[in-house]
Order: sequence, then structure tokens, then C-alpha cells
Amino acid sequence: MSHLLKRIFCTLPLVFIGCLGSMPGHAAETSVVAISAGDDYTCALTSAGGVKCWGYNDRGQLGNNSTTNSSIPVDVTGLSSGVAAISAGATYTCALTSAGGVKCWGHDTLIPKDMPGLTSGVAAIDSTYGRTCVLTTIGGVKCFNGIGMSYGASLANQPGLPSDVTAIATGQIHNCALTASGGVKCWGYNQSGQLGDNSYTSSNTPVNVSGLSSGVSAISVGILGSSFALTTAGGVKFWGNSGILGSDLGVSDLLPSSSTPLDIVGLTSGIAAIDTSGFHFCALTMVGGVKCFGHNDYGQLGNNSDSGSLTPVDVSGLISGMSAISTGSSHTCAITSAGRVKCWGSNEYGQLGDGSKRDRWIPVDVVGLDGGVIPDPVLPPNPVVPASSAVAISAGFDHTCALTTAGGVKCWGGNEYGQLGNNSTTDSSVPVDVTGLTSGVAAISAGGIHTCALTSAGGVKCWGMYGSLIPIDIPGLASGVVAIDSSIGGVCVLTTIGGVKCFIDLGKEGISILADQLGIPADLPGVLGKLPDLLADLPGQSSGVTAIAAGFYYTCALTAAGGVSCQNWDFDIEVGPNIIRDKEPVNLPGLSSGVAAISAGLSQICALTRAGGVKCWAYYGVHGNNSPTDSNLIAVDVAGLASGIAAVDTGGPHICVLTTAGGVKCWGSNEFGQLGDNTVSDDNNSDDSFRLVVDVSGLTSGVSAISTGFFHTCALTTAGGVKCWGLNRYGQLGDNSTTDRLTPVNVVGFGGGVFPDPILPPSPVESTSPLTGLWWNQNESGWGMSITQRDAMAFLAWYTYDSIGQPTWFVISSCPLVGSGCTGDIYSVVGGTPLGVAWNGNGKVVTKVGTGTFAYSDNNTGTLNYSINDVNGTKQITRQMFAAGAVQPPVDYSALWWNENESGWGLAITQQYGMIFATMYTYDASGNPVWYVASSCPLTGNSCAGDLYQVTGGSAPTKTWNDAAKVVTKVGTVNFVFQNSSAGTLTYTINGVSGSKAISRQLF
Repeated sequence: MSHLLKRIFCTLPLVFIGCLGSMPGHAAETSVVAISAGDDYTCALTSAGGVKCWGYNDRGQLGNNSTTNSSIPVDVTGLSSGVAAISAGATYTCALTSAGGVKCWGHDTLIPKDMPGLTSGVAAIDSTYGRTCVLTTIGGVKCFNGIGMSYGASLANQPGLPSDVTAIATGQIHNCALTASGGVKCWGYNQSGQLGDNSYTSSNTPVNVSGLSSGVSAISVGILGSSFALTTAGGVKFWGNSGILGSDLGVSDLLPSSSTPLDIVGLTSGIAAIDTSGFHFCALTMVGGVKCFGHNDYGQLGNNSDSGSLTPVDVSGLISGMSAISTGSSHTCAITSAGRVKCWGSNEYGQLGDGSKRDRWIPVDVVGLDGGVIPDPVLPPNPVVPASSAVAISAGFDHTCALTTAGGVKCWGGNEYGQLGNNSTTDSSVPVDVTGLTSGVAAISAGGIHTCALTSAGGVKCWGMYGSLIPIDIPGLASGVVAIDSSIGGVCVLTTIGGVKCFIDLGKEGISILADQLGIPADLPGVLGKLPDLLADLPGQSSGVTAIAAGFYYTCALTAAGGVSCQNWDFDIEVGPNIIRDKEPVNLPGLSSGVAAISAGLSQICALTRAGGVKCWAYYGVHGNNSPTDSNLIAVDVAGLASGIAAVDTGGPHICVLTTAGGVKCWGSNEFGQLGDNTVSDDNNSDDSFRLVVDVSGLTSGVSAISTGFFHTCALTTAGGVKCWGLNRYGQLGDNSTTDRLTPVNVVGFGGGVFPDPILPPSPVESTSPLTGLWWNQNESGWGMSITQRDAMAFLAWYTYDSIGQPTWFVISSCPLVGSGCTGDIYSVVGGTPLGVAWNGNGKVVTKVGTGTFAYSDNNTGTLNYSINDVNGTKQITRQMFAAGAVQPPVDYSALWWNENESGWGLAITQQYGMIFATMYTYDASGNPVWYVASSCPLTGNSCAGDLYQVTGGSAPTKTWNDAAKVVTKVGTVNFVFQNSSAGTLTYTINGVSGSKAISRQLF
């Protein structure tokens, strides 16, 4: 169930952390800014103001002028732009236009139509089972039944409500409203106490909810009488009917039906947003995680089970990085901070949008809504589109390719056979465009010396194959293909009817061999002319196949029953027209059912089970069970990977997996660092091949896809960036070098630039200050450092915590740059005057507390070595990216700012395109150092405004980081107005105290 108030209360503070969500940044064309889950369908609002829906469509609820269900998003007719909010009910959806009007569809209306009397003046909408309410711009509430006046709707204002209503929540049998003072009023049926007025008497006029006259920031109601409120302290309260949430679960023992609000165990603090369908309830935490409880028949709680829960459980893989949630009757969806949509639960009608109708117990990505970034929900969306963000990657033998958001293809690395597709044979250490493929591509697969692309029309194009330097159409495969997979030796395709076809790539040198054997001209046209004859379905694989994996001259198929069968390729072309002789597929022992995905490599086959575990069938011990015994008799479980895995991939003699948390783990051969754990082993026949699974350095989260080459590996980040590691002899890592890398490096030209991938190229800055910006450690989100560079001098301000978790700060005010680093003294300042009080510098005390050295390997990656009060430590830090765009504004305000008459406090402004991240370091009422952040301050002209946050509970630099103790609190607002590039005014409100300061760039 979706509620309009999400766009008011889904506000997640960001403090040097992508993981708190709502970080502005890159947005793909299909990035999502809001979602709404209906009964058995889902709708999404894109950053362009368009609407897409998917799932059940028997009443036209998808709005695409049909009643055909869809398991992938479809465009709502006539709503490609101009929509500000959406709300999905049981069988219909309503949209709020940017002009303040309301359009609805469904309930047997197949396309959107204007609602009479609601063509303007509407500020918010909320739909539920057969009922919609709207909030007008003057604070009134109007409700109607069904989809229009023919259903007896009355658009008179709801009597008894004040004129300062800020949000509404619509249920099937009752409604609630939130006032500007934070109070809650409800009206309707009250048989379960859902009106919250300490009675069971129904009321047609709003009544006050007991104990909630203030202090509430959001409300949500479910069907059949359940009500919830989110307090400004971050806790959740419930009243009304609990039976619908937990019938047969014994929930009444924990959460009894009540006519007055009760606290929910486990959700008394740290919550940023709430939503309920009535059957289950979900909450978004302040760190961007999702927790749910209630019914779980279809896996709608997302905890990899179908057992209901009396208490909130964590949704698998979603402990951070989410920005919004929406619950349907038996499914749930969430928006990531990168603009993706993930859904889980019932999928009978395709309402999860993953292209299937299989129920999911853990989150899956919605097809076609990959990438982009969500602005803070209380701010206008930032629909900028990066020039090159990746949505898929594929690593070949010595080259790599990426599919862009525009449907184009870029490749880099070895190019001896034309496998980069740019009409040359010159290697490239940076991505180059594939000739003729700037759009229209749906999938890619890189093999040994070739690459193939699946077009959106279902055709196949390849390059590097048979010596072709540019993409060529594969005869016989102009349509009807749904998937492709390339290996070192050839290509296999999966057809729309579930059949498998394969053909071998013999390379340019193989053309003459093929010509002699088949009696055809020894040129490319001759080979292509014969190719359709070689594309008969594989024996035993003409139907019933759902996925394929091409290995080193063998092919494996995944059946609809979840079993795996494989067959060898036959290299003897003389035997007849089929490249694969009459080799019947062999079922793999141990993989007869329960498999969700497969991958084939040099001598190993790995399967991802439906339970999220990994099994491998392999020679040479690369199965990962820490045993040197070949597993060629039966598939074995990979040690430590029994659950929590989202994808597996293998190409050469190593294997990698993607965890549900977005991390990457690898095992197997590591002579070139392809495992990515900052180690290398030259002995491929002993320890190396049997080693246990290792974590890839720096990739514990934030990855959406992986691909293994023969001796290198690449990962696609949730921001659309690409990272690679391992062998780089031909530039296959794409980092503009040919140096092997033992840990991941960024591929040039795929910025992505959004949480949770902070190690990305910076936004444009002055040529004399390439280090200026915001820096952090991505594994310790909650502290950070601003570096301001002026020529050969740097000023470092370090925002951290003292021994009891209170915010404090240090400065290295003079750090001369020599070579690739700088060293300076670390100072602590106490006794200053807090903001809101006239400055008095007489009490200020500056104390040297140690020394610090900042060394950088490039403008985005560095190491901080420090000694504070005789305690030494080291922090790995990287540049934090939080915004992107196509054009940099003419003025960059990134710098250290201060009031020159009040030396002792200051603020660091980091600007990336049209977004400012500001950190103020100042003092509390006792003169102790304290800092605040305005993490999302979008520029409009020469000014910006945003919320101000304070973080407490963090770990001191000399202690191991404990993220669980961190608490983020909104303390006020901030506004910057710049008179020019060097002078401006700061206006603020902090804990109820307001003031303003003249500020200017600090020169040092």
C-alpha cells in the first residue's frame, strides 16, 4: 500500500555516507523517485515525471490501454512526463500532476482520465482498496470511492479537519490526517479502535488520537482497521486491529488490538519511514535499511523465508542504501539510493517486475529500472543523466565490454582479433565505442576473442568472430533470441521457445579450415552463408530451457524444474552440419533441482541455488570447498556460501560471487591478483587452486553485477560505475594503464558517481586544487574529512568523535604538498562560541595534539596516517561522490569558508554539479568542538537550502569503528546565498536558535 505522505517523511540524512540514502547524484533515464505497490501490481514514478507499472492488469490498472498482465514495467499511456506523485490502490491508480490535477486509471478504465473537480489545487493523493483521498493546497481533504463520480463520490471537504493538514492516509474503512503541529486525527469505522480515541465508537468526523496531539512526522493505515504513526523521535506507534497483521501468528500477545497508541517492540527509535498494507508492515531505518513484520505467506517480509514474524526482521541484503518503501497486499518494494527498484514477495501476476512470475523471498531488481539516483524526497528531483553509466558488464579472455544506459556498447583491452569492435586491431586501455552500437542493445557477452550482443529486437550481432572488426549480424539469428552466452570457444543462444543453439568461433585463421571442410569460399561471407545450416537446436535441448551457460567447448542448460544438464561440443566438422555431434545432454549429479542460475568456466560449473547458496562441479579443486579432490562426481557446496548469494560467475580458473548485500567474494587461481584481495600466488597447482573464498578488497557492498574473465574480474556498481582487477597486460581493466591490479580500480569513463561507490573521478575543480573535496572511508560511514587545496598547500578538517561518541573535530591547517602527499601538525580547538551567540574569541584555546600524513595514489584514493595524543593509526580514505550532471555550473563554490572576524570556526563546502554538501565545524554551549552537516543542498541560481544534521555515537579515531552506535538527528536548516564566487551569507536554525553569518572564502 502506497501513501502520499512518503514524499514528505522519507527524509534520510546523509553524513559522509551513501548508506543513509537520499543522496542526490547521477540519474539514468529510468531512475525512480517514487514507488507505490497496489494489490497485485506496482507503479513507479521516474525522474522525468513519467509513470511505469507492472503486474496484474485485469482491470486496466497498468494504464497501458490493455488488460494483459506484465512482469516487466510498461509505460502508462499519456504519462511520460508531468507527474509529481502516484498512489496505487486495489485495482486502480491515481497520479498527481505537476499542475495539481488528478488523473486515475484502472477499475475498467484502461488509460488515465482526469478526475472531475480535481483538475487543479491538489497537493497530495492517497489511494487504497476502493477509495482515494486528496489533500488540497489550502489544507483541506476530499475523498471519493472507486475511480470517479459514477461510484457515488462526494468531493465536499471532509468536515471537522483543521486547515493545516499536511498528510493523509487512506484505509478501506477509516482514514487519518496529520496536522502541521504533528497531531493525528482519524475518522470512519472504529470496531477495532483504529480511530485511536480510547473508544470503539465509529465517527464520521475526525477525532483526536489519544496521546498524539504532537510529535508525529508520518502516518500509515492498512485495510480492516490498522493504524501506524512515525514519531519525530524516530519511533513507531500502533493502534487498531492487530489481528489482520498477525492472525495465526499469536501477534495479539505482543501487539494486542488497542484503541490507544502502543509502542512497537524493536521500532522505538531509528526509523525514517513507514508503510503498511494491513497484512504486513515495513519500516525504513535512518541508515537506509528495511525491517518488516506480519504475514509472510509469499516471502513479503524479505527475510528468505515464508514464516510470519511477530517482531520486525531485517530484509535480506537491505541493511542500508534504501530511500523509500511501499507495501502491497502480499509484496513489498523499495527504492535504492541509486534509483533502482527492488521488490519481493508474491509474484503471481508479475508484480515484482523481474520478468518472471516466481515468488521471491529476498529482494530482486525490477527490470528496466536500473541506476540513476534519488534526490532527497522532500526536494525536487534532479533528473541529470550521466553520459556513460553502465547497466551490464562482461569480461572476456583479455578484454571487457559494458552495456550503457542508452543501450550502447563500449569495450576495452586486447584487440588483436577485433574483439573491441571499433574497426581496428589496436588494444585500448580505456573504453571505446563499438561501431554502430550506440543504442538498441539488450545484453552483451564477451568470449575468448569475440564479443556478441543481443539486440532489443531479439537478434544477435558479433564482432571479433571470424576476423570481423565490426559487429555483423549472425545469419539465422535475426530474431527469436532471449539470451546469449559466449565462452573462449564459441557462442550459445537461448531461443524464445526454450531451445539452445551454439556455434564455434574458430577465429580468422579458422576460416580456411572451415572452408576446406565444408567446401565453401574461404572468406567471411562464405562462412556466414553456411552458418544457418550449423545452427540446429542442440540434441535434447530444443525446449524447456530457461538459462544457458557456455563453457570451454561445452554447454550447460538450466531447466524450468531447476535442474542442470550439460553436453560437450564436437570439434569434428566433417561429420555433418551440426557443430555439436549427437551428444545427448547429461544431468549433473547433485544439481537435479533447486537451481536458480548457472555459470560455466574453464573446467568448472557453478550453480546458484534457490536458497541463495552455491554448488560447484569442477576439476582442479576450484569448487571452493578447501579440498584438493576433483568434484567431477557430484556438485559440492562451496564452504561458507550456503546462503546470502545473489549471483555466481566463472570464466577462467577462478570463480566469484555477488552477495545479497552487494559484496563480492572470489576463490581459485590468483596468479595475477584476479581474486582482488591484494594478494597474488604464482603456484597454481597447490595452495592457490584450493584456497577458500576471500572478500574482494573494498567491495563489501554497492555492487550490482559481476563478470569473470580468464585472468581478470570486473564489477558493476549500483551507481553505474565499473571496477576491475587482475591481469591488465592488454588494458582489460580499463584504467588507462597496463599495470596488473591486486585490488579493484575504476574503469575510465564510467563515473556512476553515486553511493555506495565513492572511489570515482571527481567533479570538475580548479586545476590548481585537484584534491579539494569530501573524503571518507566507505566501510566506516559516519565520519569524514574535507580537504581544501590551494596550489601546493592543503588544509584538512577532520570530522570525527571523542572517546564517548560526541562529535569533535581536528584540523591540519598547514599541510605542504610534496610529491604525492603532505605532512602537518594536528590541532584541537576548544572554548569557542556557539552559533547563535555573539562571537567571543577570548576563550579559544588551540592545542597541538599530534601529526598527520596524507598520501594519495591518485586524486580519488589516499591514506591518512596519524598520531593523536601519542596513539597512532591509519585510515584508508577515498573521495566521496554524491552528485553528477551533464554540465558543471559556471561557479564552483568548493572551498573552505569562514567569517574573517571570527577566526576559530568555519565550514567546508563541496560542490558537485548542482549540489552542495556543507560541513560546519563550530562549538556547543560549553565551548566543546562540534560539527553539523547539510548533506543535500541543491543549488538554485546563486543559493541553496537544506536540512542540517548532527551525528553522535560514532567511534573515536583510535577505536574500532562501531556503526551500530551511530545516531543521526536533524537539528535544523541552513541556507546559503552567494553574492559572488568568494562572498556569501549563511542563514541557519539549529535546535531552535536562528541566526546569520557573513562568510567568505578562506585564503591560506
